[in-house]
Amino acid sequence: MPRRYNPLFAKDVQLGNLAVKKAYSILRDAGLEPKVVSEKGYDIVLGDGRKVEVKFDVVMDTTGNLGGEWWSDREVGDPGWLQYSDADVLIQFHDMDNAVVVDMQKLADWVEKNFDDFEKKPSKYSNAEMVLIPVDEIPESVKVPEIGNLIRMDYALSDDELDAIRGRVRRRRK
Repeated sequence: MPRRYNPLFAKDVQLGNLAVKKAYSILRDAGLEPKVVSEKGYDIVLGDGRKVEVKFDVVMDTTGNLGGEWWSDREVGDPGWLQYSDADVLIQFHDMDNAVVVDMQKLADWVEKNFDDFEKKPSKYSNAEMVLIPVDEIPESVKVPEIGNLIRMDYALSDDELDAIRGRVRRRRK
């Protein structure tokens, strides 16, 4: 049976492509010699050989959780990108100015070790199962600060101001 066109998925793909452009630009400007590739588990290869997967996640901006696909098909147990990716580094944007940057293998190992502690939810697009990883709980030992520090853009916004912005974004999607 052919897949139905899902405009939300198409928008997420567009945002994902924009995130790759942003990451590429930042990595290039930092002298890390990125090259864009079309491999299953990553988007960019750095001059030192590290493979980088770039994702964009609206869920992280609104919930503080990184959404990791643990099962690509939860019904049959096919591993998701968090388990099978060949990437060394994950850059997970939650807006186009901020991202969480982690070592993929260390993140996968940490999630597997603490799997029962995380909330899970089905993907809105497929049979995938997502693990909601609280960003504030990701250990420093899992992060890649030399890349993460390149992407940080901190805004001096209060929690009330952030809530107002997030509410505005939610109203537009309805």
